[in-house]
Amino acid sequence: MGRNRFEKAFYFYIFILAISLIDIIFYWSMRSIWFFIDKRVESILGVDLPMAWIIFGLFCLTFIYIFTNLISFKMKQRNYIHRPRIVNIILPVLLIIIFTAADYVLYSMLDSSSNIVLRNMVEMLPYLLLIFAVIFFIIFYPRLGISKSNIFKFLTAALVTILIALYALNFGAVKITSGPYIQYVDNSNVAIIWTTNKKSTGYVEYGRNEGNLKKINPSTNGIVDANTKIHKVIIPANNLNESVYRVGSTKISDYFQNNVEYGNTSVSDFKKFTNYQNKDNITFYVLNDVHENRDIYKRFLSGDDYDFVVLNGDTVNSFDNKDIIINELLKPLSEYTKGIKPVYIVRGNHETRGAAQVELMKYTAFPGSSYYYTFKIGPVYAVVLDSGEDKLDSHEEYGGLANFKEYREKETAWLEKLSETEEYKNAIFKIAFIHIPLNSYDADNSYLKDYQEKWTNILNNMKIDMVFSGHTHAPEVINADNTRFSFPTYIGGGSYGNENNYAAIKVNVAKDSMNVQYITYDGRITGEYNGTVKH
Repeated sequence: MGRNRFEKAFYFYIFILAISLIDIIFYWSMRSIWFFIDKRVESILGVDLPMAWIIFGLFCLTFIYIFTNLISFKMKQRNYIHRPRIVNIILPVLLIIIFTAADYVLYSMLDSSSNIVLRNMVEMLPYLLLIFAVIFFIIFYPRLGISKSNIFKFLTAALVTILIALYALNFGAVKITSGPYIQYVDNSNVAIIWTTNKKSTGYVEYGRNEGNLKKINPSTNGIVDANTKIHKVIIPANNLNESVYRVGSTKISDYFQNNVEYGNTSVSDFKKFTNYQNKDNITFYVLNDVHENRDIYKRFLSGDDYDFVVLNGDTVNSFDNKDIIINELLKPLSEYTKGIKPVYIVRGNHETRGAAQVELMKYTAFPGSSYYYTFKIGPVYAVVLDSGEDKLDSHEEYGGLANFKEYREKETAWLEKLSETEEYKNAIFKIAFIHIPLNSYDADNSYLKDYQEKWTNILNNMKIDMVFSGHTHAPEVINADNTRFSFPTYIGGGSYGNENNYAAIKVNVAKDSMNVQYITYDGRITGEYNGTVKH
């Protein structure tokens, strides 16, 4: 064979080798419907054969056959060069045509679920890199003349191959990316929430000790919650009280019709939870306007001097994507509350911004479908209000997507009815959380006046003991004047990017008194106020 014919044959085999590899990858990425092949063969032959795996084996043998021929060309083996042309050319081409057609037929059966092919191919990317690395160092690297040293070539090839292999082995595994962290859903139940990097199942194991555990596999309408990266398990708070728990997720590698393929399982460390619902004395932090400053969480939530935390709005700048929800909210919360200190979330105006703000409810737990709600813990009854945005709905900043006026009207109707509930009537202390202070319309924000005056009047009539707000980035106390406000408003926070000016609010509650402290980043108490029961 002349040099020109040899080169043409060599590059022809490179081409069909690539096509063969693509066929293998494509076929493997559709493994969730291989059972169709087995059922079809069984219906024709009456024999239960693993035909899908047999076909996959033939795919691989074809690839090996073509790869062997390529190596033979490279080595210029005489016994191969003089084989009949039908073996050299026609057979591999015919096999490639058959297998490509088989891929197409199988792909057409996926119909609306064809997106799983792309997902599986992306997951196989590290393995492809490994294969290409092997082919490169065997076929192409020696031809480049980079180094004449065979030892250098071997060590380089081995190093790259090992690195890619190590990455590939871990690439497809499910991992817990944030959490677990705890939110009270209502006065009786807690939600344990965590996220994973791959779609998976989620479960919680809990018990008095690590050797005696119960397992909860959450389900909805008769189907186990699975094939998701967001996991939320609701457990009665009393069941979890003084118990250890851990979460786990098992990867869903493929899920098509009634066929599920599972992967690895990832579990968290054990946590110990204490239910504070019936405690007479409680302590909590109020953090507002964190604006993605993790150091604030670290400074105030790393210790054990509190029972729960209230995030009083503007934890982020904007929820532009889901990663911000995970990285700037869930991860720091789970890291510093350690999955044992419950979290209550108050929506601020910045939580209403960004394309992913509609996803926040999926990653959190609230009593209903709105961000306004009530909760009771210890001797405290709390009203959580959602003040929405701080501008008119028509403002250009919202792109025509804001409708807070109607939302607040519904919230006002809800607020008016709270004083009729037994929970309110039996409460010892009554407090409220609202991100935007109720006097904000004084500062040339007259468009806020309508709802703020209404809410102030309702809270006055409810004999609310105190209100906690943020938004202004300037710690302040608005004292009760017994005319406009019958309650004091405590505003925490600080200026952007300057922790030294930040003040968290720490509240200590006993049966008949409340103590409010302003604590700076360096631990100084810059203000201290006491409140007593009004009723």
